[in-house]
Amino acid sequence: MSPVTVGGPVIVQVPAEASMARLVRLAASSLAAMASMDVDDIEDVKIVVSEVIAALIEHGDGQDITIKLELDGDKMSIRGITDAVSFVADSADLALSSTVLAAIASEHAIEHADGKLLIVAAYSPHFASDG
Repeated sequence: MSPVTVGGPVIVQVPAEASMARLVRLAASSLAAMASMDVDDIEDVKIVVSEVIAALIEHGDGQDITIKLELDGDKMSIRGITDAVSFVADSADLALSSTVLAAIASEHAIEHADGKLLIVAAYSPHFASDG
């Protein structure tokens, strides 16, 4: 099965509640399947999405979270943003999320500026099989 071309990003805005991670994981896993990722890759994508959502909930101000999912060939990018006026960059929880993302995602970044917390991660099946 060859990857399906998606005409643009999928953008989901959800309340900053842990139960909403399931909805975003479902959207991400559906896109991953459209990119012809195998079951293991889809599970990895779901882990990446879970870490992004969890970090945004934990370190944000409780406002809505916006997630942008985008396919580029077989690579999926996950971009999450929420309000975060105060932010502690050296938090143990954030370090754990960063460690998980570093192990699974082909790239990731955590940024705080102008009262916003942005977490970007990309997943590529080629990276996962090489790592």
